[in-house]
Amino acid sequence: MIFEIDSSISNFLKNETGNRDLTMKCLKKVEALLLNASDGKNVIFFEDIEIIESLIDCGKFSEPTGYFLEYLRENFASTGSFIELTSRHIKIVLECEPEIIINDKNHTIVTLPISKLDQSFFGKSVLLTENLVDGKFYKRITQCYCNNCGQNIDFDFELKHGGGHTTGTVFNETFSNKDKNCLCIVDSDKSHPECNCKETAKAVVTEYNNSDIAKFISDYYILEVKEAENLIPQEVVDKIIAPQLIDNLDIYKKLSNKGAQFFDCKKGINRKFLIKTRDTKKLNFWKEELQGIDNNAEQIFSNINDNPTNCTGICNECPNKSCRQLYWGGIGNKILDNSIENINKNEHYSLRENIQKEWETIAKKIITWSIVQPEYRFM
Repeated sequence: MIFEIDSSISNFLKNETGNRDLTMKCLKKVEALLLNASDGKNVIFFEDIEIIESLIDCGKFSEPTGYFLEYLRENFASTGSFIELTSRHIKIVLECEPEIIINDKNHTIVTLPISKLDQSFFGKSVLLTENLVDGKFYKRITQCYCNNCGQNIDFDFELKHGGGHTTGTVFNETFSNKDKNCLCIVDSDKSHPECNCKETAKAVVTEYNNSDIAKFISDYYILEVKEAENLIPQEVVDKIIAPQLIDNLDIYKKLSNKGAQFFDCKKGINRKFLIKTRDTKKLNFWKEELQGIDNNAEQIFSNINDNPTNCTGICNECPNKSCRQLYWGGIGNKILDNSIENINKNEHYSLRENIQKEWETIAKKIITWSIVQPEYRFM
């Protein structure tokens, strides 16, 4: 995370007014912020080099912090570029009401008084995902993005899993404790373009919207695709697909961009999926997607409303195995796990246009929340 130290703080420390208690509190928090940056846990930004010089001239910091400030002064030009790589940073001022401003470059500035600088701002940010595999996959995406864009960016985070459907609760616990900044990324679980996000994503949004503190120390992102598996590059899938699933893969490759975005890569499509909830938009979407690429699709969809023997018409908890018979199979339950080590961070992948956009969005979010300065070695 990037922290900007405002001139109001440097001016106060340089021109002490006799309020020793406030001076010591301010000094302690600024020093902790600077030392965290020197340890590679955040990034410090100054709008003007004179702010750094004022902090050095005040003569109140420890020797290691003084050395680090001199390092920041010498490398002042390079630190400004960090802001351009992110969509959000925190500006620490001496006194103000907390506020969030989005500037003309669509960059979010969270302005906080130094009195609000608590434990959540020290240490690594948390990346919260439904499970650890998702988080490792997003880390690999971010590494690819940085390398492919020619950006030498260091980022680091504490990876935390939400346990699937309990992710919203874990998200709330993380930002409510005020001990960590947190970015939460969850699947949409949407089955077609006009579908609403499912329960896990809804819970995350609700927890965020119902909190006064969340907007200052956390953020969330809901995938535009169904789930993380839909973001795996085709070249990687080709490399790791199990031989018995090759026919399924052939169908998957023929899907349109939208179809590939919402296909259930793990489970595929069965009758229960198509008729559950009686969603005609879902049925029509997949009918249009599949009739042109599978000769059996037309017959399947023409008979889709013919209830099988012993059908009760209630899909939840239905034991009818004929409803679960696969029409189009998935490409593997472990496809995401197996993809991580096979994604080469130095390779340029030929991603579908909408998948390319998702990679960029996820990478920029993660960089914003977990960018760090290279660890500074004191001489």
